[in-house]
Amino acid sequence: MLHDSGSESDSDVSGKEVSTEVNEEPVSGQSVVKEVFIDVNKLSPDLRRWKIRGRVSRISRLFSFKGDRNMFYFGLLDSSGLLKVKAFYEDAEKYYGIVEEGKFFSIEYARVSVAKNPNNIFPLKFEVILAKESEVEHLEQDDTFPRLKVVKYDLKKVRDLPHGTFFDIEVIVYKAGCVVDVRKGELRKLELEVFDASMKPGETVKVTLWNDDIELVSLLDLRKFYYKLSIQDATCNEYLQREYIQTSKASVFKIAKVECDSTESRVVSLWKAKKFKDVGETKRKSDHVPVVTEDEKIQKLV
Repeated sequence: MLHDSGSESDSDVSGKEVSTEVNEEPVSGQSVVKEVFIDVNKLSPDLRRWKIRGRVSRISRLFSFKGDRNMFYFGLLDSSGLLKVKAFYEDAEKYYGIVEEGKFFSIEYARVSVAKNPNNIFPLKFEVILAKESEVEHLEQDDTFPRLKVVKYDLKKVRDLPHGTFFDIEVIVYKAGCVVDVRKGELRKLELEVFDASMKPGETVKVTLWNDDIELVSLLDLRKFYYKLSIQDATCNEYLQREYIQTSKASVFKIAKVECDSTESRVVSLWKAKKFKDVGETKRKSDHVPVVTEDEKIQKLV
């Protein structure tokens, strides 16, 4: 949707304020109006018009919200921080097909709202909600803008994170439990036992999948193969024990079979080898414990 900046009035659809500056050197007898983008951490509901730009990062899934309607969110990263941008219903369907991970975009004619759930990934006080009249424009790449550094936590460090922390993990699925009905069948959950290179022999952590996400593992042959599972936006639930990792409707999953000679296969081999080695050592030690008869016990007491 294109707008003629010279014909806009203060009563435009969004009522937001776009900063502009005038180049004093005339071009073809006219002044040139140059847009000035503001930093995402300076957005507030008090601004009448504005325009921001940044690199799209951490696109969520398109997930159901209030019944059969959808929503999604993504981050817009500039040098001042990572801004959470949301879209609901028909707008979600529209913009989900436009934004691309790692690409450079500008946004204007959207609403600034107080962030409902700031967290360690999206810590800013305000967030942006896209609407039908919003402009989301793909820009040429600008390598001077930062790229988001994605840190994937190992499971040993996850245990020490405060409850409610959001994080990304990459683990190997060991086995899956049974589907359990929650709240009299309103919800379904499935617990996976997973491990990574930071775990002790035979040690696992539980990851909970909910409802439709259970289908992600329903067709996996966990009796024959191991699978690598990557999760974006997992979290520790404060109402559960720390060894439980929770997922949500917005979490992004990637799952693939562990191939031979891959890094993951070496992790599996080491984890299994250490596990079986420890079991074997324990058995060997127990086999060499001398048997003491009752007569010998009495003689030692005399």
